[in-house]
Amino acid sequence: MIEVKSLTKFYGKKQALDNVSFEIPLKSSFAVIGENGAGKSTFINILSGFVHKTSGEVIFRKKSKLGVMPQDSALEGSMTCKSFLVLISGLEGRTRKQAQKEAMSLLEKVKLENEANTKIRKLSHGMRKRLQIAQALIGDPEILVFDEPVSGLDPRIARTIKDLIGSLSKEKTMIYCTHNLNEVEELCDIVLILKNGRVVKTFQMEKLSKGNKVVVVYNKRPTDLMEQLKKKKYIRNLLYKNKTLELTFENRSREKEVVSLLTGSDFVSLKRGVSLESEFLESTK
Repeated sequence: MIEVKSLTKFYGKKQALDNVSFEIPLKSSFAVIGENGAGKSTFINILSGFVHKTSGEVIFRKKSKLGVMPQDSALEGSMTCKSFLVLISGLEGRTRKQAQKEAMSLLEKVKLENEANTKIRKLSHGMRKRLQIAQALIGDPEILVFDEPVSGLDPRIARTIKDLIGSLSKEKTMIYCTHNLNEVEELCDIVLILKNGRVVKTFQMEKLSKGNKVVVVYNKRPTDLMEQLKKKKYIRNLLYKNKTLELTFENRSREKEVVSLLTGSDFVSLKRGVSLESEFLESTK
């Protein structure tokens, strides 16, 4: 377990983190999300050792090695993929033979073995991201930290990176800092929301799919239905955005009635639960 206790950070007079406390279970996939300036990157940088805290503690209950994939990493363009990983592995104390073996093993893991002797400056953006993941995996760390891992990637390459990260999640504790809520929904099981340097909510993703909440997609705005729903005393938190209607109803006994109302004309799909986007918007308003 990683325990964060009363973590506070000032940059001069500006406070970036304000008495932040929470726990990250081992072998969980934990996301830190928030608006710009919420304190996400500051927390990740403190956790990774790049920035000193002002006060508070980050306690690793079990001695663990940390691997970090920063959002912007300065990769030496004149080096080959293999020589770069050999260098980093060697800096961690391995012999040259051990470092070469580890470098090739990691290049295979991230599907860059065919680029082992390619200069880094010749790699595509997606390939560089994969090389950064390989770098983070040097030494087989128990904890991996990802800062915007698919930022700036086209959907196809982003899919490759997410599949790669997902394949690691069963073995590691994964900590994400990202603006991409779809990425969080897909990869994470615990979410923490920061606002103005404070924790406003922590929850398990599976709980969003439970409870008296329904999300429905329509071909067009269901204006008449929405007026009808507003008159129902048992309907709460009615929200419509981008052809998607979301609501909460008071009593489970009303479920069949609610579903019947929602699945009329122009109905496309329905799922129980609430989107992470709605939870985020509600928590940070």
